[in-house]
Amino acid sequence: MPTKSEIFRTTMPRSGLHRSPSPGIMPDMEKPMTDTININIIADPEEILGGNADWSAELEIELRDGEATIRARDVHNSTNGTPMDEWHGLIRCWSNRLSAGSAVLPDPDKIAQLAERAKPLLARVAAGHSVEWDGRNMVGRLTRDAQAASEELAELMWMRFDLDWTRDDVLIDDAWNWLHDVPLAELGVTVDSTDEEIDNAAAEIEDRARLDEARIIGGTDAIASALREKRDDARAEAEAEA
Repeated sequence: MPTKSEIFRTTMPRSGLHRSPSPGIMPDMEKPMTDTININIIADPEEILGGNADWSAELEIELRDGEATIRARDVHNSTNGTPMDEWHGLIRCWSNRLSAGSAVLPDPDKIAQLAERAKPLLARVAAGHSVEWDGRNMVGRLTRDAQAASEELAELMWMRFDLDWTRDDVLIDDAWNWLHDVPLAELGVTVDSTDEEIDNAAAEIEDRARLDEARIIGGTDAIASALREKRDDARAEAEAEA
């Protein structure tokens, strides 16, 4: 069983952030690469990302102070603003956001393979990145080669449907679909079941789903909610027939 947070770390030459010798003028050549660059992967293989209309699963690469982080995360679909550090070019970000409603589990091994593909490009961006004062703010600048590498990273991450970074060894379903056609008796619930009994049944159902290589969006809470709805419907039908 994978750990909750899979961390991939590697090193390669880079120069990191530095001040350009003449503000506003970017040299064509990269600075000498004398340090190391780390690529950190933050991806929980058991965390369901997306799954409803308000949230989307996203894989983002962030380059900050010469160190890269690749993180799989949920992003609210109303999030359209750009953080100030990114706006001013102090950090560089590239992302792959899936369609709203898509439910996925991140695959740390696939993301590690992506990190290997991105590593030389990230090194070029880091080597050609500098910070200078533009008269109002500290801003980041890129050499021509760093800009070209940044554009290649953007193309790589914008392969929305071809860039594979999610697990394909499990089924992801919502609680109602998973339970809809199953009789209450087979779920360990009756019309007289208490909420506590339903919570216990929900935990058992989730455990069985995992054994079947399935994951339920919302986990035990969502399963318990669906069970209560089924119990209440069955109770109302029984009372109507009485």
